[in-house]
Amino acid sequence: MNNELLNTQSNNKVGLVLSGGGAKGAYHVGVVRALNEMNIGIDMISGASIGALNGAVLASAPNFTEGVKRIENLWDKLPHLKPIQFDSNALTSRFKLKSISNSKFNYLIYFTLLLSAGLRLSSPLGWLSSVFVGFKTSGVENILKDDTLRMMLEEYLDIEHLQHSIPLYVSIFKQQQSGKAFIDLFLAIKDVVKVELAGIDNAPSEFRHIQSLSLEEQKEVLLASAAVPLFFKAFSDGQNGRYTDGGQGGYLKSQGNTPITPLIEAGCRHVIVTHLADGSLWHRHDFPGSSIIEIRPSIEIGGTMAMFDFSVETVDRLVQAGYHDTMKALQKVKLNLNSVHSMRQNTTLLASTLSDTEGDDALENAMKRLRSNS
Repeated sequence: MNNELLNTQSNNKVGLVLSGGGAKGAYHVGVVRALNEMNIGIDMISGASIGALNGAVLASAPNFTEGVKRIENLWDKLPHLKPIQFDSNALTSRFKLKSISNSKFNYLIYFTLLLSAGLRLSSPLGWLSSVFVGFKTSGVENILKDDTLRMMLEEYLDIEHLQHSIPLYVSIFKQQQSGKAFIDLFLAIKDVVKVELAGIDNAPSEFRHIQSLSLEEQKEVLLASAAVPLFFKAFSDGQNGRYTDGGQGGYLKSQGNTPITPLIEAGCRHVIVTHLADGSLWHRHDFPGSSIIEIRPSIEIGGTMAMFDFSVETVDRLVQAGYHDTMKALQKVKLNLNSVHSMRQNTTLLASTLSDTEGDDALENAMKRLRSNS
């Protein structure tokens, strides 16, 4: 009877999904601030792209309150760190560029990052072929630096504590060819066109439980989840597998960019899902049997250019929006979620106590047998 009760309650977990969307990830800061103020505990986290990085900072903190402080501090600093930086060596040694304006080159970058934002496109191929002439694909891995992302992980990710913290899952996308990053980009564009024009979905993203990976792999997989093809370096698993931005897969219904699946499979019955797009084909009714609360932006969160807008004003606006949207969405159900998390904590304590009691009983029985044999 006790075991049945424990098994039932141990699956009564609360999960948090942090979707991808570049600089719009500032919205997550307001979301988790509100969750913390309402004392809503989180048992596990999943994330895609910027959501994977934000989720890693949260999960690796000693507690959720400290995690919120760290992510707030990170996003306070981020506008001053130039998150988008060209790798000048890659640009000069690997490209032969036409004389194009900065705005047009920026548009190329904006376009590719749409792949991880769940946004809808039309006629995306017309201008692209005119951008590069004589592009040398051999050896090209990335044209943007990931220095700022690595700095974020070094300063705010407690990799040691993460090993014993709440479970963290991230989405990554396996490239279907073993070639170079330039090909990855065009295959990604092809996938978007197939979805837009024919409604044919692309391959799904894969999910990784971060704590199950080696320490070396953990940071690389986190970076891979945010690695837009060509612009950031892909992750190689050493077995001919190459992985990039987790938001790419299952594009039709945002399967990779809204990675709820690993949380449900891990036993989460209650899931809070955050979106970083005004519209999305992702729908909670695709996951029957789970209690899902969606938090969607109530303001115009922006499209392509917003993914690169790390200005202080925009970050502050998104943080405030995330906070108010979460307070409004969860006000009516916070007592239930608080009860669920408290039940989980009490169940864990009870299980530990029962385990200790069983151990004491086993020791006492062993001592009795020794005394009777002597």
